[in-house]
Amino acid sequence: MNSAQKIDDRNAVQSSFSILLAGTNSILRETIAGILTRQEKAWWVVQVSGRQELLRGAVNIQPDFILASISLLNDPKTINTLKETVPCCRIVALADSVSEPYRRVIQSLGLTDVIETTAVDEYFVRIFDALNKKLRNSI
Repeated sequence: MNSAQKIDDRNAVQSSFSILLAGTNSILRETIAGILTRQEKAWWVVQVSGRQELLRGAVNIQPDFILASISLLNDPKTINTLKETVPCCRIVALADSVSEPYRRVIQSLGLTDVIETTAVDEYFVRIFDALNKKLRNSI
């Protein structure tokens, strides 16, 4: 992972995480990027709009998280390439709904995480806190 670590005012280790955000809808992508950049634990957020940019960005950036619309991830070859290119990266599918049909598609692609576009903030708050607790416990 490319996370950055810093010591806060209580001498506790805190990590910040890099996110590659991929989606074809620029308004939605900008909105989500705005939400993520307000998270103090988001080190940086890079936006891309297409599948080829997603693959190039993953290679060049080596992010901690890839948050991509399901339309860009619905190809098993793309998923396999991402998993080979950035094996320590958590790939999260972004969908309009997390209903059963979406979950089945996500599982068939070999992914475990899917979140609704309206729940990005809550998801990353929970994930960042869990990762920081794990980091503190490992020190």
